[in-house]
Amino acid sequence: MVFPGTLSRGCSRCRKRKIKCDGRRPGCRRCELYKAPCPGYDRPLAFRFHGEPGHSLVRDEPGSSSAQTLVLGMGLGYEKARSRGSGVCRQPQPSFEDESISYFLHEYCVLPAPGVIKGHLDFLEGMYRSSSRTSCIRPALLAAAHMSLSRHYKSSTLYVTARYHYGAALRTVNRDLSASKRPLKDETLASLMLLGMIEDIECQGQTTKAVHMAGISKLFDVVGHRVITNVEESNLHSWIFTQMQIPSLMAKDDMDCLVIPDSQLDTSNPVIRLALVVTRIGQFYRAARRITSADSTSASNKQRELLVPVIQEALAIGAELAMIEKAMPTRLQPQQTADKRPATPNNKPLVSFQSRWTACTWVFFNMYLILFFGRLHVCAATLLRLVDSKSSPQVQLAQTTATIAEKQVVSMTQRLCSVLPYLMGEVDEQGVPLPVPQRQSVVMYHLVWPLAIAISSPHSTPGQVKECQARLNLIRDLYGIRLASFAPGLARDLMASCNACAKAKHSCDLGTPKCSRCLKRKVTCIYANLPLSSSSTTSSSTPEQPARSRSTEKSEVKAYSLKSRDLDSAPQDSMELFAPAGNSFDPFDSYPTTRLPRVHVQRLIQHFLSNISFQYYPLDLDMSSNPFIVSWWPLALADPALFHVSIQTASLDEERRAQKGFPISELLMVDSVSLIRKKIGSSLLAIQDETLNSVVTLAAIEHGKGNIEASRAHIDGAKRIVGIRGGLDQVKQVSPLTARMIAWVSLLVTGSPQYAIQDDLGIGDGVGPTLQWLLASSFLEIQDPVVDALLLNREIVDILTRLRGIFHQPDALSLIGTELHDLTCFVVHKLLLIPPVQNSPQSECLRCAIALYMLIIHGTTYYTHTELANNIVQRLKSQLQPLAGKTGSVFFGSLQIWVLSVTIVSATDPTDIQWLIYAAKIAANAMGLQCWDDVVVHLHNILWLETERAEVFRQQWEAILT
Repeated sequence: MVFPGTLSRGCSRCRKRKIKCDGRRPGCRRCELYKAPCPGYDRPLAFRFHGEPGHSLVRDEPGSSSAQTLVLGMGLGYEKARSRGSGVCRQPQPSFEDESISYFLHEYCVLPAPGVIKGHLDFLEGMYRSSSRTSCIRPALLAAAHMSLSRHYKSSTLYVTARYHYGAALRTVNRDLSASKRPLKDETLASLMLLGMIEDIECQGQTTKAVHMAGISKLFDVVGHRVITNVEESNLHSWIFTQMQIPSLMAKDDMDCLVIPDSQLDTSNPVIRLALVVTRIGQFYRAARRITSADSTSASNKQRELLVPVIQEALAIGAELAMIEKAMPTRLQPQQTADKRPATPNNKPLVSFQSRWTACTWVFFNMYLILFFGRLHVCAATLLRLVDSKSSPQVQLAQTTATIAEKQVVSMTQRLCSVLPYLMGEVDEQGVPLPVPQRQSVVMYHLVWPLAIAISSPHSTPGQVKECQARLNLIRDLYGIRLASFAPGLARDLMASCNACAKAKHSCDLGTPKCSRCLKRKVTCIYANLPLSSSSTTSSSTPEQPARSRSTEKSEVKAYSLKSRDLDSAPQDSMELFAPAGNSFDPFDSYPTTRLPRVHVQRLIQHFLSNISFQYYPLDLDMSSNPFIVSWWPLALADPALFHVSIQTASLDEERRAQKGFPISELLMVDSVSLIRKKIGSSLLAIQDETLNSVVTLAAIEHGKGNIEASRAHIDGAKRIVGIRGGLDQVKQVSPLTARMIAWVSLLVTGSPQYAIQDDLGIGDGVGPTLQWLLASSFLEIQDPVVDALLLNREIVDILTRLRGIFHQPDALSLIGTELHDLTCFVVHKLLLIPPVQNSPQSECLRCAIALYMLIIHGTTYYTHTELANNIVQRLKSQLQPLAGKTGSVFFGSLQIWVLSVTIVSATDPTDIQWLIYAAKIAANAMGLQCWDDVVVHLHNILWLETERAEVFRQQWEAILT
C-alpha cells in the first residue's frame, strides 16, 4: 500500500462547472470572489492494493477479462466460494490510519542522501513499526498524521479523529512518564515532539507547544543529559535541538538542556560546529535581552559595564561564523544562479542547493543569524546611548559593532529572500521555472518562522516584507498551518520594540519614524534598534483616523445618534470599578468592524476591560493576570463573533444601569447570532475556542433575559462542540479558561450538571478533580469520629472527609482563585450527580448543604448562582424536619446548626429566610446557644473555612440570638 500522490485539486463546485480552480484551502479564490461558500475538496481516499509482484488489485467490471484472469489464477476453490456469494467483486475498504501515515511519511520525512544535510524523521517509520501496541508513539503519530491529512483533504472527520488520537497520546505519555523508571526514552521524546508539531498546525498561540518543549527540557534535566551531545548521531536529538531554539528564546527561564556540556565534542564535524555556534548565539541573545530590556533595573553605569563583554562575545561568535562558512563542505553550500522566470527581471540573483531540505536547514540557520545580529545591533545602540564621552573606546566599539550588525542583518534578509523561489518549488537548481511547483509539506512547515522573522525585522524593506507575507499566506491557505497566522505577532516579541511599547508590555508594530501606538498617544518614540540608515524624527502630528473607522462613523452615526446620545452623556463613574486606562486598551483601533459608532465601541471596550472582566472573574482583580484580559480579549480582537458578544455584555450592563431600554444590546445580539451561525457553518471554525466562548456567553445572556429555551439551545450546541473536540478535558488542555466557563455556566443556567466527572485516576472526559482533592484521599485512611457518628451515605462520607481534610489545614486559605474555582466546580458537580439519598436525612442535608457552602465561599464567577442556590434550598427545606428528629450523638446537633446556617446565608426569598430563622431559633434554644462563639464551635465540628464570608454568618446569628 502506497500513497498515490495528489489528484485533482479542484473544489466540488469548480469541478462540476468544469472551470479551473486554484485549489486554495480552506476555500478556493473563485468561490470567495463570488461570495459563495466553498464546498470543499471531495476527493475519495485513493489506494492501490498490491498483490503478487507485477499485479495490482483493482476494481473491474464483472465479467471483464482482467477479473476473470485474476479468479483463474487464484484457483478453483476461490471460484466455488465466489459462486456462492455475490457476483460483484468487493474492493477492500481503505484504512484511514494507513493512508494518513503514508501521507505523513511522504510529506514530512526526508531520507539522508549525498546532497542532504542529515535527514528528517527518517527514524519515525521504523520506530512506529517496532513499537508495542501500548506505546505512546502510536497515538502521537496517528494524531499528527490525521491532522496533516485533514488539512490536505479539508475533512472534519479526519480532524475529529486527530483530536481523539491527540488526547490518547497525552494520556499515554503521562502514563509512561509516571510509570517508567527511564523517562528519557526515544518514543516519549518523539511523541512530545509530534504533539508540539500538532500545536503548530492547530495553533492558537505558542502556550501549549511551550509546555511540551519545557517538558522535554525537564526530562533531559532529570537525567543530566544535554541535547547537543547526540545531535550528530541521532536525528531525533537533532530535531529536538532545532525545534527548541525559538521556544528557548521566548521562555523566561533558561533551558539547561541546551547548555554546552563539559565533555569534548568533535568540532571538526560541520554539524557539531553549527550546533555549538547556535547554542552560543542563544546564550548571547538571552543575556543581551536581559540587559537591554526596557524594565531592566540596572543603573546606567552597571548596564554599560555589562554590555561591553556581551558585545565582545558576540564579535567572537561572528568570527567563528566566518570560519564555519569557509570550512563548510561544497555539497552543503549555497549555489549562486539567476532567476530565469519570464515575470522576473533579467539575471535576478537566486540561491539554490542540491536539495530543498538542505536549503530549508540553511534558511532556518539564516533566520537565527538575523535574530543574532539584530540583537547585537540593539546592544550597540544601547551602549552608544549610555556613553557620555564621544572619544571613549566604548563609543568606537559601539559604532563599529552597530555598522557591522546592520549590514549583516540586511545581507541575511536578502539571502533569505533569494532562496525562497527555490524553496517554494517554483524553480529548479538552475533557476529554470517549473511548470508545476514541487513543494513538500515539511519544507513549508519549517519556512513559517523564517518568514515571520523577516516580516517582523525592522531592517527588512517593504518589498521584502510584502513578498514574505504573501508566501506565508500561501502556506497558511494551502497547507492549513495556523502557526502562519500567529508567527509574525510572536516574532515581534523576539525583536526589540520601541521603549514606550516595551515598558507598557505592548506589541510594537516597529513602524518608522514612529510606531502606530506612539503616534496614537502622541508620545516620543525611541528605538534602541533603529537602523542607522533611517532618519529619526520626533514629529507629533495628529494621527489620521483609520479609514475603516471613518467610513463606519459616516454611514452609521446618523442612525444611532438619537439612540446613543443619552448613553454617551450618561455618567460613567457609577459604572466602573476601576479607573479607566485611556486609549491603552486598544490604541491601534484593531478591533473588528461593528455597526456602532467608533466612540461608542471604544467606550464599550473600556467598560468591558475595566469592569465586566472583574464582574465575570472576581477571583483575580489584577489586570495583568485576569484571564478575561490576558486570554479572552486577544481572542476577541481577532474574532468578530466573540468581539460582538463581549461588548454586548458591556452594553447590557450600561443599559441596565441607565434603565432606558436595550436598543444597542439588541442590535449587537442580532449581529452576534449572525456571526456565530456563519462560524458554525464551517467544520473548522465551529470547534474553535472563540466559538465556544461566544456560544456559552450568549447562553448566559439569554438566561439573564428570561429566554430559557434559547439559553438551553446554546448550551446544547456547546455540548456538541465539546463532544466533537473529544470532551471537556481535551478542551481544558488547550484553553483552561474556556473549559472552566463551559462547565460552570452550563451548570448555573440549566440548574443541573451537563458534564460528567472524572474519577481519581483521571478516567473520563468530564470535569476533573483538583490536586488538593487527590491529595486529600489520604484522609480517608484516618478514622474521623465526627463523620463516623453521623452515619452517612458512603459517597457523602468520601466528600465530607476530603473537604474537612482540605479546609481544616493551617494553610487552607492559601488556595488561589483558580484552585478554589476548580475545586468548587468539581465538588458541586459530584454532589448534584448523586441521586437524592433516601432514608438518610442527614446524608441528603449534607449533599445539598455542602453544595451551598461551596457556592458561598466561591462567590459569583462568570454568572450568578442565585437561581441554582434557591433550587437547592427548596430541596433542603424538606429534609430539615427529619434531621431535627435525629438523636444519639452531639454531632447531630452540630449538623443541624451548620445546615441551618448555610441555608440562611444562601436563601434570597424573604419567606424562606423567615421560615429558616424561626427554625434556627428553635434549634438554638434547644441547644442553649447564647452568642456567636457558641455557634462557631458547632460550625467547626462539621465544615468551616475562615474567609471573609464568615462575617455574613456572624451577622445572621447575632440577629437570631438577639
